[in-house]
Amino acid sequence: MHLLKFLFGSLLFICSIVFTQAIKAQISPSPISDGKGKWKTIYTEYFAIHFPAGKEEYAKDASLLFEKAHSKLAPAYAESFTDIYRTDVVLVFGSDITQGWAYPLGLNQIVLYIEPPLLGTFSHYENWLEELFIHEYTHILSLRIQSSSHSFGWFWRFLTGFPPNILQSRAMIEGIAVLEESNKKTGRLDDSSTRMIVRTAVIEKQYPSLAQILASTHRWPRGQISYLYGARLMNELALKKGKQAVREFWNADPILPFFINPRLSRLGTNIDELYQSMRKRDEEEFQATRKALTKKGITPYVRLSFDGEIKSFLTYAHEKKLFYYASPGSRRQGIYQMNPQTKKSTLFRHVNGSRGISWAKNSLYYSSGIAFFPQNGVRFELESGNKRYPFSRIAKKRRISFPSLSSDGKRIYFIEQKNLQRILKTAVLDPKTGKLLKEKKIWQAQHGGILQYLALSPQNRYLAFLHRPSTKGYASIIVCKITQDTHLCRVAVQGDGIKTQPSFSQDGSELYFSSDASGAYNLYSLSIASGKTYQRTRTLTGLFYPAPGKKALYSLAYFNTGYDIVRFQYKDLIQIPTDRFQRGGPLIEILNEEIENPSPLPEENQSKAQKKKKKSYRKRFRFFPYYTGFLGVGSLYSSSLGIFGGIEARDPLNRHLLGIKSLLDISFEDLRGLPFQTYYVYKRYNLQPGLSYTNSYKTNHTVRGFLRYTHPNTRILLTSISLGYFYRQSSRTKNMGISSNLILQKTYNFPKSISQEKGWRVTIGTTYVPFSRRNSSDGSTIAERDYALLRFNPALYLPSFWKHHVNYLKVSTSSYLSSESSLALAASSVLDGVASGRGAQGDAFTGFRYEYRFPLFWFSNTIIPKLTWLSLRYLSLSLFYEYALILQNIQIEEDYHIWGFRFGFGLDLLYNSLPRIEMGMVKAHGEGGEYQFLFLFAFGLSNTSVNHSTIHRKGSFINQHFPDQQRIF
Repeated sequence: MHLLKFLFGSLLFICSIVFTQAIKAQISPSPISDGKGKWKTIYTEYFAIHFPAGKEEYAKDASLLFEKAHSKLAPAYAESFTDIYRTDVVLVFGSDITQGWAYPLGLNQIVLYIEPPLLGTFSHYENWLEELFIHEYTHILSLRIQSSSHSFGWFWRFLTGFPPNILQSRAMIEGIAVLEESNKKTGRLDDSSTRMIVRTAVIEKQYPSLAQILASTHRWPRGQISYLYGARLMNELALKKGKQAVREFWNADPILPFFINPRLSRLGTNIDELYQSMRKRDEEEFQATRKALTKKGITPYVRLSFDGEIKSFLTYAHEKKLFYYASPGSRRQGIYQMNPQTKKSTLFRHVNGSRGISWAKNSLYYSSGIAFFPQNGVRFELESGNKRYPFSRIAKKRRISFPSLSSDGKRIYFIEQKNLQRILKTAVLDPKTGKLLKEKKIWQAQHGGILQYLALSPQNRYLAFLHRPSTKGYASIIVCKITQDTHLCRVAVQGDGIKTQPSFSQDGSELYFSSDASGAYNLYSLSIASGKTYQRTRTLTGLFYPAPGKKALYSLAYFNTGYDIVRFQYKDLIQIPTDRFQRGGPLIEILNEEIENPSPLPEENQSKAQKKKKKSYRKRFRFFPYYTGFLGVGSLYSSSLGIFGGIEARDPLNRHLLGIKSLLDISFEDLRGLPFQTYYVYKRYNLQPGLSYTNSYKTNHTVRGFLRYTHPNTRILLTSISLGYFYRQSSRTKNMGISSNLILQKTYNFPKSISQEKGWRVTIGTTYVPFSRRNSSDGSTIAERDYALLRFNPALYLPSFWKHHVNYLKVSTSSYLSSESSLALAASSVLDGVASGRGAQGDAFTGFRYEYRFPLFWFSNTIIPKLTWLSLRYLSLSLFYEYALILQNIQIEEDYHIWGFRFGFGLDLLYNSLPRIEMGMVKAHGEGGEYQFLFLFAFGLSNTSVNHSTIHRKGSFINQHFPDQQRIF
């Protein structure tokens, strides 16, 4: 009977976890900015736009874009939109990544990071802010179905606390947003980068399965598959049933909102039909492309690297050394160096992303990503890899990208972002410290324009960079002739198509660059003397970051596993004159145009910006409480189940979190109780105070106040430290004290990790209780005492001979410090495999654990054909042994030998990735030791958001070219 109760309770518990995990029920929002400075708010008819003081003009112009997008999108999703839900839009400045989120829960909240994408990573865009906003606003409109006509929608809203469309497949959620952003033919639906990824998958016969598109996969490009192929699924529906059918898909009111076919059946189709049609269309088109290109002749190359994943900013030093940034997927991200003759690469410097690398005269300078607030606050700063300098950061707290050294290593060119402007500068390097001296401004671009990618010729005669003066058109390549006192500049390459990543040949006579002018990214060259351009390669996939050497041309090439380094012999390059580009414009002597009010609008629309009502953010502090649902994370016993409901509230900048939760603990015999918790956390800075009160089963009361600090920079070993006060009262015991926890960590996780890898972790916890009183049933005092509890848990993660195999070593210690002998640690409370109430007791515990963890296989596909909503990501196995001691006054009370194993499962259920599930067995030898079967369901909850990033991957800060996408919910 108890087994049946346990299985039934487990089923209900897992179902509740599915709903909670799918939409991250308990929001714990990170600060949106670094918390500094004052914020203002502009109110329009449908939006509240929050921005830092000093950015009023930009916010006013942006409001026009938002209202214009609303007028086009909202009518298509009329059933989901009501005027009472004004959308909060937060404009975040100062971070150097392109990013956006939509929170369709409680507040209708959109967060936009004001930073344009790099050319070649987002393909064809004009006003990137408009496309970014359309993507996020589509999430708000399509996910928040609140019409009273949706009876089942309201049922799921009550049951889970969330709009039911949030339970839909990630591919459909992101697919509709990408489709809407691509209405002007400039989004990601069918641009060159998307076509490159899909074309390569077709050519290499690695087209993802339907389950991999709808759920998740470990395969490259992982999270981006949902965006790119999801958009193609939505587009296939539009081609077959019309554009309005795509929007009607979201206005449906099915009984089970997480299944796709009940929605599609109303439109006369199903998901398998759409997938097969889409795949057939792609395979026919790109196989025809392969045949046509193969007939013309593919430029031969030698592949030098095979780890794929993310690579960028390939830089030539000499014939035995190349530098590049990489996040290989099974090694640490950072600046790598490769010997192209031996094909061996090693990590030169661990960094969290890069915006440029330059080498000259044994000096290396690079732009490195520095985190300065938790939620994607990343600033690129100039650093040196020259070991003779005592500090590597050259210009702290300055946003510097695309460094380029002169051939003698004494001068540097770079682009700095400051006050919404991008400024091309040059400076002399201090030979003793590497610091910047005698800075001089050369060129300037407004925020809506483009100023990216610098290249300096080896003889310091020419400087090249990419420039677009406004929000329209394609960027041009500007080439400047450098003299002693001036820079004479002209437009060298202009015309349709993206032109990116210029690099000079070793003699300075040619400028190589990558362009998608032919429909695919190929390498081109510009003759400096004649001004003529030539196509130099013909590829089936895509080529980026040309690095001309003395004997060979190096480049990054795209494969189905990501980007790898290839080598071309100059004699094998084609040289076809092309008329796709034009040379134009007279010589310009150091353009130095001051721009006072950068605007996100095209010039002709800037005058239309109206004065909006502006208020201080603090005066219009807006809490929007929302119901967190009926099902959720509770406690699970062999014969009971915990489920909760609650209400939370927060403000648009995520500075305040206020809530109350109540846990209904249902036993199969009786109602155990109705405890509740109320809490408040102030999250403006990395240092966050909080206060909570918990009433547990009417007899236990706990008040906690805490101060928690989390360092945003992963280079710092400190992960988190917290100090808290608590007061706890139960029916017979009162405790009052303080507790602190410190986590020091330096470990690494990779896309295929089943555990933390390659590093160490130390957890230190202390609790001091100066007042503890225990009373008898009649209220008289039995004992008063003070005591302390100490915990110290160091752990090592050591790699094995095979990738993602981990040797885990851990030491666990806990000890009571008290004069009272009645305080004791029970073995059953700290050790698996010890029966409750039967194990040894003492005042201290010490354990030494060894565990070998490894993946059995990676699958990422359906377990049962046709059941696309159920798939298996991986299966892993852990074997462990532990030797533990229970001590009393330093004397051994009992020693234990514990061994066991655990199987780990990665499952996708209802198109959402469940947290790691583990099942296993453990046996302890010692007092109270027994066989125990384990069922572990570890989970963690984070922001409920839809994430729209072009260069961000979970686990790393900055990556280029369609990296893995951070989880949307």
